[in-house]
Amino acid sequence: ETWKIVTGYGSALFATQFIETAIALNVVNRLDESDGPGFLVLFGQGLSNVLIGFMGGMGSSGVVSMSVLADRTFGTTCLSTFMTGAMLFIFMAWGYPIINYIPLSAISGISIAMACSFIQWRSLVAVFTAFLPNNQRLLLPPQFNVDRLDVCIMLVVTAACLTVDVSALALFCIGVAVSTVMVCQDRGSEES
Repeated sequence: ETWKIVTGYGSALFATQFIETAIALNVVNRLDESDGPGFLVLFGQGLSNVLIGFMGGMGSSGVVSMSVLADRTFGTTCLSTFMTGAMLFIFMAWGYPIINYIPLSAISGISIAMACSFIQWRSLVAVFTAFLPNNQRLLLPPQFNVDRLDVCIMLVVTAACLTVDVSALALFCIGVAVSTVMVCQDRGSEES
């Protein structure tokens, strides 16, 4: 009975971590315009999670935001990843009392600055150009001439993220339902 419960939760955690690491690898490959060692990273993550589990620790995965932050600050070598891990270990092992002296507003400010640096502000221009008439949209460069269906889906999912708990499955269902309806309407108008 215990093995069934552990296997179920373990498989769900494995799938989640595997997917998040694969997404992080994909994002970094697109930012660097390179092809990283995906299999080695996923194999190393799996091996380290098994070893950590035997030592009583908690497994982890690649985080997209940290990968983008490392890429934007030119920390793409093995030395940067080693130093990140070493500093995190030192901070967790001996530097944890310092946390009480760090103001929460400073951490919030860093988080907001990171979020602003991740936003592709060019996409906002693409949203505004979606409302232009077709003859004016044809004059724009291709990166600003985004399909209106894609813009509608992006706005609906963004509104759902702001109003619904992000971790809720309803967010995914809303996005799928809206995109399905829009694609069906688009295909129906093409056929008639």
